[in-house]
Amino acid sequence: MSTIPDYDKTHAEISKLLAETAKTLEEVRKVSAETAKLQTESKWHPVVVAASLLAGGAALAGALSAVIKLVGG
Repeated sequence: MSTIPDYDKTHAEISKLLAETAKTLEEVRKVSAETAKLQTESKWHPVVVAASLLAGGAALAGALSAVIKLVGG
């Protein structure tokens, strides 16, 4: 037969486990949100790199064109 102290101890353990479960679920939600964000960013990364390279190439071509005009063009 269960006694009141046994019940209180069991209730306290269950409450502690529920709190730990809630904390773990919140951590899982955070990690899931971060994962989704990283997946979205990783899809756009090659586009950003390519656009940066194109812009750099255009700037270099413009600078070379200006230098050629100044030097002897």
